[in-house]
Amino acid sequence: MYEKITVLIATDIVCWFPVCIMTFLSMSGVVLDPLAYAVSAIVLLPMNSSLNPIIYATPLSAVKKSISDWRKKLRERRRSTPSKETARSDSAHVAGHTEKSV
Repeated sequence: MYEKITVLIATDIVCWFPVCIMTFLSMSGVVLDPLAYAVSAIVLLPMNSSLNPIIYATPLSAVKKSISDWRKKLRERRRSTPSKETARSDSAHVAGHTEKSV
């Protein structure tokens, strides 16, 4: 139960923090772009409202498992895809090998 409350508070902070910062800046005399207010009102606040029921209804163990599975897949994908440096060193090695054999 404590974990759910922690996640709820964290999502509230993430969604409300930009709005609070913009309000404090506006109150201190800083002129902000009205688009920033629109984005926060149209995207962040409804996102917070839609996340809360999902957090309440979803068991955290299921969320943790899906995040863990996603991270494993990401690690496997990184391992299976050669990096640019590896590809360069492999091509340099092959080029050096062919020059020696000629």
